Amino acid sequence: SVETHLAYLFEKMNLKNSERISLYKFIDDKFYVLGRFSNNPELRKRGRNSYKKEGLIFKAWQLGNYFKNSGIPNPNMSTRPKFRKGYYKVLNDIASIDEETVWKMNMKRRSFYLKALKDSGNLANTSIIVIESLNENGFQLDSIENILSSEEKRKLVTFVEKIDWDFPNINKATEKGF
Repeated sequence: SVETHLAYLFEKMNLKNSERISLYKFIDDKFYVLGRFSNNPELRKRGRNSYKKEGLIFKAWQLGNYFKNSGIPNPNMSTRPKFRKGYYKVLNDIASIDEETVWKMNMKRRSFYLKALKDSGNLANTSIIVIESLNENGFQLDSIENILSSEEKRKLVTFVEKIDWDFPNINKATEKGF
């Protein structure tokens, strides 16, 4: 299963209870969660099943990848609105995102690595892997990229391609009369 492979990557990357790894598939202009893993049950929870084309996930989708390990303020440092606004401002400056969406996120991450994955023919992006941490300086870029080798990426792409039939598709729904 996707979760089993994500759990394997989680362990291999030595991720901690303050971190998680997720895999999304892009269908009909939205990103759908295929799987998510964290040792922390709270971080494993899904707030939404789909995500709009905005924020870091969309930025990484367009660029191919995105890594940021520092410079994100701690949104929980103070209850004062000034500090909370700073968290949103930094994220929005990186990649445009609705403020309400930011505050609804279960995980207020401060380090992240996102990588778009291409289809088996290496022609088009089909999915994206997201590794996040609640902590600043949560990751070593070289370590993540070494572990997420071409072999591991191929396994993830295979999962994405096998699961394709399982997702709602507006064209399929129309064909069936829905």
